[in-house]
Amino acid sequence: MSEQDVGATWPTIRRLYDLTARLNRQQGLAETLQAVVDGVVAGCGFGVAVVNILKDDGVFETVAVAGPDEVRDMLLGRRNPPSMFADEFAVAEEWGALRFVPYDRTR
Repeated sequence: MSEQDVGATWPTIRRLYDLTARLNRQQGLAETLQAVVDGVVAGCGFGVAVVNILKDDGVFETVAVAGPDEVRDMLLGRRNPPSMFADEFAVAEEWGALRFVPYDRTR
């Protein structure tokens, strides 16, 4: 790795350090998930990041949103049946147990 390559990685390392520090300060699941989506938007350059959790009643609930306020207001707390996500899951990239749906693949 050249000296130039190392210099280019410092901003990424700093963002990862900041995210780790925020995660270590969190006390509950909601705060931790919010720190994760905030870190994804800030550190990876995504415009929006969302976490949905499958609840015991079989419905997905949006529990963390990072991005513009209007998107957060529209999505946070929303509950949707699994069938709503079928089309998105079909085009999602599988990242282990996670699914990533690029914006250009959604309807």
